[in-house]
Amino acid sequence: MLKNILLSSILLIPWFVHAGATAIYLSPPNLVKKEMGQIVTAYMNPLFHQNWHLFSPNPGIRSVNFWIRCKPDTEGEWTPWLDPFQKTRKKAHDNPFIGATKLMYVYRFVPESIFRVIDSHIQQATKNQTELTYGEAFELASESGEFRQAKDLTIKMCLQTYGPSTKILSQFKIIKTAPPKYSQRHLGKKIAGIMSFDSSKFSAGISLDGDKL
Repeated sequence: MLKNILLSSILLIPWFVHAGATAIYLSPPNLVKKEMGQIVTAYMNPLFHQNWHLFSPNPGIRSVNFWIRCKPDTEGEWTPWLDPFQKTRKKAHDNPFIGATKLMYVYRFVPESIFRVIDSHIQQATKNQTELTYGEAFELASESGEFRQAKDLTIKMCLQTYGPSTKILSQFKIIKTAPPKYSQRHLGKKIAGIMSFDSSKFSAGISLDGDKL
């Protein structure tokens, strides 16, 4: 009997931890969230990220994409912009019950996190009553850990595509598209707005021995 109670307690602990973290993550600003916010955010992102837009009268919907391009030889030509997650996205679409679905959450978090950094700079500028364009906010975001993560992922994917190379350059582009509001669905507009930034000013490179260029 005691063994069964102990086993049940062990199995329930992860559930209570997850439920508590979710409650804190979705709660409005409060003292608990202020103290534990960073820990909870690190746990929830990217696999368990969620919000209440699904239940709002006018749901917030947007599509975020991450594209890359490579230059296998620093003196050569850039490849066209490519979607490195196209095959994974197709697998997730064909069968949502396989691991590709969760993998897309991880990949989608890369551009999402950069857009959040950009939004935070815009919000801070608004709070300080200073002017800041989205392009300038993107340049500020280039100093963040989220931006470095995107650069490292881009280099890794270019190396996986083209194999060992003496020198290789890589760039990434983040794109956010928003469909029109439900009330505007009859106006014939398929896309309400597009926001796009690329890292051409911050090209990342790697040499054969792994040294950053």
